[in-house]
Amino acid sequence: ISSDKRAYILEQLKKKSIFVEVGVWKGDFSIEIWNVSRPKLLVLVDSWKFNENVRGCAPQVNGEEPLNQEFFDQAKQDTYNKFQKEKNVKILDMNSTNASSNYEDYYFDYIYLDAEHTYKAVTNDLNLWYPKLKKNGLLFGDDYYWREEDDTLSLHIAYQEFIKKNNIKKWCVF
Repeated sequence: ISSDKRAYILEQLKKKSIFVEVGVWKGDFSIEIWNVSRPKLLVLVDSWKFNENVRGCAPQVNGEEPLNQEFFDQAKQDTYNKFQKEKNVKILDMNSTNASSNYEDYYFDYIYLDAEHTYKAVTNDLNLWYPKLKKNGLLFGDDYYWREEDDTLSLHIAYQEFIKKNNIKKWCVF
């Protein structure tokens, strides 16, 4: 049994599915997806690029924002180490835009978005990846209540606008 708060959702998903996680960091939730959901294919997308201009471009490390590229390089290595023996896990070391162009529309059963935490980036990810979701597939997102430095709920707004615009009935955010 997983201690991850999101695992109860993963337990309900169909096995042998095709799953993409956009924004992987160290692969900790990726391994939960793999172990709990048992997908036929798990695609992991992350560019692991440090950007000092993006607040929250990665989870905090020891209570601090990651300070340089070394943190990202280590996170990337941690992810590769977790999946080095898994042939049905494909790791794409590239940005979301380039990665999404590798897949046809209606390809994935499940899409989990947890990449850059800005309104613009989340809106872009939603626009890029949602067409890749199969009919009756499920879209997931993380950090729904992420607050910007000015205390606005930018991710919440991005998701709500997209869900309303596309009349999405089935979605899940954490």
